[in-house]
Amino acid sequence: MKSPIKILRGDFMKDVTVATKLSIKDTERFREIVQIHYRTTVSEYIRRLVVDFLNQHTELNLKGDANDK
Repeated sequence: MKSPIKILRGDFMKDVTVATKLSIKDTERFREIVQIHYRTTVSEYIRRLVVDFLNQHTELNLKGDANDK
């Protein structure tokens, strides 16, 4: 039986593939690039992008995590 974490990661990567219209091979390469260059997971990278975008385009001024400067 797969662990919930592995199932969640698998579903998330499928969602990234569908949303970006990338092939599964390209999605895996994207994941590798994010992990190597940004030293984070794809979900955390996307969360940061969303927070940054919302902060730039709204007055919400959302807080990032403690590591964001």
